[in-house]
Amino acid sequence: MAAARRPGGRRTRARALAGGTDLIPQLREGRRQARLVADLKHIPALTALTRTAGGGWRIGAAASIRSLGANAEFAAEHASLLASARLIGSLQVQSRASLGGNLCNAAPSADAVPLLLADKTNPVVALCLASSYAALGNIDETQKILKDRETDAPQALAWLRALDVVSDGDRLATDLPKINPLLSEADRKYFDGRVRELRHETESAIACYDDVLSLDPNHKQALFRLAVNVDLRGEDEEARELYERALMAPPVNVACVVNLGILYEDMGNYRRAMQCFDLALQANPENTRARLYRRDAAAALNMYYDEDQERRDDKRNKLLRTPINDFELSVRSRNCLSKMN
Repeated sequence: MAAARRPGGRRTRARALAGGTDLIPQLREGRRQARLVADLKHIPALTALTRTAGGGWRIGAAASIRSLGANAEFAAEHASLLASARLIGSLQVQSRASLGGNLCNAAPSADAVPLLLADKTNPVVALCLASSYAALGNIDETQKILKDRETDAPQALAWLRALDVVSDGDRLATDLPKINPLLSEADRKYFDGRVRELRHETESAIACYDDVLSLDPNHKQALFRLAVNVDLRGEDEEARELYERALMAPPVNVACVVNLGILYEDMGNYRRAMQCFDLALQANPENTRARLYRRDAAAALNMYYDEDQERRDDKRNKLLRTPINDFELSVRSRNCLSKMN
């Protein structure tokens, strides 16, 4: 981590290399940029496969897929998972690719998803799968996985967030009363505000989001939805502050950072706008919307009109266009010019 900073304490553009099967092609194609690549394979804690106190297993984020089968005890307990792992690429790819990297990168090929499907009865795996399906807008698969959403608090929250992602106000309004006792007060108020927002009750929705932030100032979803609503009302400065606060908590909310970039572009701050769109593209290199907005911001930056500079240029050009005969010259200057014809 220290190597990812410049001497003055400023961050440089660094990338973590777990397996490299996704990152290296992206760097070659120019879809991602990096001044420094840190190889995580040299950190033992990230490549280890260890037994937990509860009898489960902890797979290091940088552990290669092939290394899962090297532990005989793990292989005996999770034969179906290993069978699915063997479907991922060639032996060379399996020797480098990490399970954690494949899942976090969310490649369209979804190589590692069968590994999760093989053990989706695990509560942690179920929540991970449900969140992934919700992000893809596949609410039916999300519902199938979250079978205990009316009795289990983590599943209840995951289900409501899935409905939030797809903006299904009707089902959110129907299911919220059933799940309310399982939620924290801040989450109850947030989803109440979301229902109101989807019913176009903007003022009451904003009031709910304000109540959420009074309970939890760092509630990421409430910060984002409040920012969207005040942005639509034309309160640019407040919206900018809220978007920036929402981005303080990882992971990157692509919609949030794109909206912030558009706001900066409207304010004429094209460099900050481009930084926002770059961040969105780092999170998702395939985001065509962010790529389009970045191109527009770059073009606007190159077309920027500086009125003061234009005035200075006009004054200089006017002086340069003045005929030499119009200047009041000294006797010595006139004699020199005469000798030069």
